[in-house]
Amino acid sequence: MTESMLQPISNTLGISSSIVGILISLGVLLALVIPTYLWTGSMFFSSISLAIGVIVTSALGLTPVWIVPIFVVILFLSFMKYSYVGEPQVRYPDSYRKRLIEAYKAKFGYLDPGFLVEVDLHIKAVETLRKGYTRAVHQTQLKKLEKFVELK
Repeated sequence: MTESMLQPISNTLGISSSIVGILISLGVLLALVIPTYLWTGSMFFSSISLAIGVIVTSALGLTPVWIVPIFVVILFLSFMKYSYVGEPQVRYPDSYRKRLIEAYKAKFGYLDPGFLVEVDLHIKAVETLRKGYTRAVHQTQLKKLEKFVELK
């Protein structure tokens, strides 16, 4: 059935209908993978959508069945090559922020909005930055703020 649907296109282009099917399936796969990666920012989810797309296009007859194991092996090898053990993510609980604020209030009797901005800035920076000099600077600033408000 797929061959008969692709025959007019293959006659127009002057190439085999199986090659037209593979080209269409590659276009479909790219249309699945690129938006998935842009939306999630995760290569894992885009690889899953690629595997599902290959299986679906194979079931539709656009791609030969023998391509499915090749895609699975390529995905597995790419995960093995490019996967890495990331550094643990530093997350400050909300109680840390609240303790700093309460210590500031206890020490000075009022709450300065500039102090809130500075605390939020340094916490956000430490949580989002990877290991490096800038992250260390923000961690040092948080420790200085702890000493400033005499937080134990």
